[in-house]
This record gives sequence, C-alpha cells and structure tokens, in this order.
Amino acid sequence: MVQKWVPGSGFKMIRCYKRLRQTGPERLIDHKVVPLYSRVNGWSLPLHSFQLITFLLYSYLAIVGFSIYIPLLPNEWKYVAYIVIGIIFVHHLITHLVAVTIDPADENILAKKNYNKPMPSFDRSKCKHVIQNHHCSLCETDVGPKTKHCSTCNKCIADFDHHCNWLNNCIGSRNYWFFFNAVASALVGILLMILVILYIFIQYFVNPAQLRTSPQFEMSKKMNTYEYMIQHHPKQCTISQDMSAGATSDTTCKMEPLQNTSCLTSFTRNGIRNGQLPKILPV
Repeated sequence: MVQKWVPGSGFKMIRCYKRLRQTGPERLIDHKVVPLYSRVNGWSLPLHSFQLITFLLYSYLAIVGFSIYIPLLPNEWKYVAYIVIGIIFVHHLITHLVAVTIDPADENILAKKNYNKPMPSFDRSKCKHVIQNHHCSLCETDVGPKTKHCSTCNKCIADFDHHCNWLNNCIGSRNYWFFFNAVASALVGILLMILVILYIFIQYFVNPAQLRTSPQFEMSKKMNTYEYMIQHHPKQCTISQDMSAGATSDTTCKMEPLQNTSCLTSFTRNGIRNGQLPKILPV
C-alpha cells in the first residue's frame, strides 16, 4: 500500500504491485573438450569442415573464373584480368597455406615443447587461471605478457588474437601477417570476380557480340556437333569412310556369284520345261 495525492480527493492509499526482480538459475556451460595432445598447426587432426569448404570455393572460383568468365571479356581487358586476378589468386593461396602451416606457439613453448607428450588436465582447485605471473601451469614454462593458452590447440600462443576455424589454426604474432594478407587477397579476388560476372551479365542483354571475341567461340560458330567432329578429326573420318567403302565392295563381290548362280538355275529350269537340255559349258 502506498499513500498518494489524488486531486480533489486528498491522500488515498493505493495498492501498487511491483514486479519482483527474480534471477533464474545460472545456465551451465558445457566444458569444451580439450585435446589430449597439443596441436602443431592447421594440418593437425582432426581437420575442420570449414577447411574443406574454403578449398572447394577457391577451386570453383579459379576453374570457372579463368576458363569461362574471363575468356568472355574483350581482348583489351582479357589479358589484364588474367594477370591481375591471377596474381591475387596465387598470393592468396600462398599466404593461406603459410598461415595454416606455421606453428603460432610462444617462443619458450617452441624451444622445449614435446608434442608427443600428453598434456595435463587443468585443476581449478590448485590454480585459478591457467597462466599466472607469466607462467603457464599446463605448458609448465614462462610465457610472454600477451600470451594466451588456447583450449582448442591446448598450448600457449604468442600474442594470441583468435582461433580461426577456416584455417584450423590459432592466429598470433607468428602468422598474423600471412592471415591478414590471405583475408585481404580473398576479399579483393572475390570483388574482382563479381565485377567480371556483373559486366558479362550486363553485356549479355546490351551487346552479346562483345562476349564472343575469344577464338574458341569463333571456331565453333554456326557449327553443329557432327561438323565440329569432322573438322577436328579428319583422319579418323577418312579411315572410317575407307573402311565402309571396302566393306561395300566386298559385299558386292560376294553377291555377284550368287546372282550368276541364280540365273543359271532359272535358265536350267526353263530348258527342262521346254524339252531342251542345257549345254554344259567348259570350266
């Protein structure tokens, strides 16, 4: 009950219902499964599914882009696109592979780390944090001030930035430059491919003749499949025609004696009916 002034009526007791601020039970967070052995780099098992998606997308854009889309460009732009986009794609592939391959662990970890030795489990009853006073209780060594222990790789990463699932590797000071170049080149390459596809899409409705400047399109213009096969395989066609002609002549030769025999047979029958015997011809 709250006393409140009401105009024309004075103070009155008014019931007020306040919403109770209740806090629900804290949601339990499942503990992340930590690997028993420390991972060396992005090639360490198990591989991540994002890695497969990355390589499939890269392969698709490279094959389709350089074999279908870029050849449709005019001659003055085609070779420029081959050089510029080709350099970007090669640069991305190299930096991506290097960022995956590098071991981003702390220098002290690299100096004394044994990856064949299983890692101990973290006991919070003994230590509140994995790293205290620049010492890692799991790696059992002193580390740098910006070093963090990655639970996915189960080791200390120098200047830890994040764990990238696309590379299946941690990003730290040792591979950050390669990671940044891989991401930047991927964005630029995809942007250029989008511009090429957009140009082809617009030209298809505005001036389709500009998309047929490549020699392979001029060679197959106004030709069906049979004509194309004859033009590109004349020797095979000549051999097949000769074989068919030879087979026809052999068949004719085989048929001629049969025709003569049938003629003689009919003549003999007619002679016997008329009372005449056929003369035997000398062989």
